Amino acid sequence: LVLRDQGDFVRIRVTDDGPGMTPEVRERVFDPFFTTKAPGRGTGLGLSTAYAAIARVGGRMECQSKVGGGTTFSLFVPVHVETDDAVSSARAAPRPSSNGHELRVLVVDDEDIVRRALVSVLSQGGLQVVGARDAAEALEIVQRIEFDVALLDRTMPGMDGIRLAAELHKSHPELRLVLVTGGEVGSHEVMHFEQVMTKPVRSANLLEVVQRLGRKAN
Repeated sequence: LVLRDQGDFVRIRVTDDGPGMTPEVRERVFDPFFTTKAPGRGTGLGLSTAYAAIARVGGRMECQSKVGGGTTFSLFVPVHVETDDAVSSARAAPRPSSNGHELRVLVVDDEDIVRRALVSVLSQGGLQVVGARDAAEALEIVQRIEFDVALLDRTMPGMDGIRLAAELHKSHPELRLVLVTGGEVGSHEVMHFEQVMTKPVRSANLLEVVQRLGRKAN
């Protein structure tokens, strides 16, 4: 049991005696899509998803590691999770733009683990986030809900992110579009996008981009 200013936490430690991490790797270990594995051997989403899940209940994860000295992950889970509706709502309140409008974000990705990780990261940043599995679902959702920013994966079955961007630009020209991709794109492919983000994406950068574009939309 760990006592902190914010309350009481149960600390769970997981330690290995492996090669450890460089400071540069340790700094990015919780970023979505970041991995040191060879291409095709990992998504880089395991730790970012775990971090977001712990954060949702008011906890946190910490990483201590040094080259040649192994790695330790510490999970701090609150002993008591506040259930009062007013307090819970305040903790999860969406972050408004400068004019008081709550920023709404659509995340379109056909890979469940990727979509959920991005939704978790943005939700933890105080944004209202909805996920869509493909372009067809995204086009149906935007008819019912007004969004400020949409994050589109480039490669999806059926209509890809580039074609989806063209459709959204025609039907919702005020919607700010962000392409999230693991590869290079041509200049003719990004004409409808306000921003292109290359995987791995830093959580802080992702939030900064979405919030900035959301403010521009309002």
